[in-house]
Amino acid sequence: MMRHDTVFSWVGKAVLIIAAILFFSPFVIVIIDSVKTQGEVIENPFSLPLELHFGNFPHAWESIKLGSAMANTAVTTAFGSLLLVYLSASISFWCVRHPTRYSRIFEKALLCSVLIPFSSIMLPVVKLLSMADLTGTLYGGIIAYCGMGMAFSYFVMRGAMKSLPKELEEAAMIDGCTIYRTFFSIIFPLTVPTAVSVLILEAFWIWNDYNIAVILLNSRTTKTIQVAIHALFAQTYSQWDIALPALVISMMPIIVMNILLQKKIFAGMTAGAIKG
Repeated sequence: MMRHDTVFSWVGKAVLIIAAILFFSPFVIVIIDSVKTQGEVIENPFSLPLELHFGNFPHAWESIKLGSAMANTAVTTAFGSLLLVYLSASISFWCVRHPTRYSRIFEKALLCSVLIPFSSIMLPVVKLLSMADLTGTLYGGIIAYCGMGMAFSYFVMRGAMKSLPKELEEAAMIDGCTIYRTFFSIIFPLTVPTAVSVLILEAFWIWNDYNIAVILLNSRTTKTIQVAIHALFAQTYSQWDIALPALVISMMPIIVMNILLQKKIFAGMTAGAIKG
């Protein structure tokens, strides 16, 4: 029996090692190729560089105006994810505490929206935002991200809200708190771990998104990182010596954020799952 356990243990470790190699190898290849010349990347993308060309990074930064693109991406990510947390927390609190026919219809509609691909509603979204003169603006992008990310944020926050006892609100009402003060001073602070998880996961999604950005934020002044990098790839020619360093630069903020906050992500998601 012990021998079988040992065999299964070694097989499990081998599978995990292979999975880790498969997962990390693309990142390693991108980082290695980012310091190569265009010819070296095309000739053999899997080889080590003959010479380290760190000048590719400042060249990429200047060539595609990466600083402006990162600023646009940061603004869209920050305001979009914060607005999603606020809206999902407040709406889920109201729906959990006031379960009416309309709140149930809202929840069902929100659940159905998860099943609809973005390509199916792309034209209506663009039409609505163009009617409001919001296409090609960061405001329009933030609104679109809030609409597309609301379902996930809502159902995660709903699990946390359902766990909170009603006695907390009743005690606050007796002390003279309004519904707004009760939410901001008592309810929301108790769901901060889940809210932080939602904030981080939505920030990851918005930062890395291309579909919405290429449609709504593709102008010279509002383009995001993903749109700026994609412009380097044409049908007949790709600028690998610019695109790969730009990819490495764009990955750094989100990788650092993930490393620093991964414990909060798992803690918040676990809390939301248990409470739901």
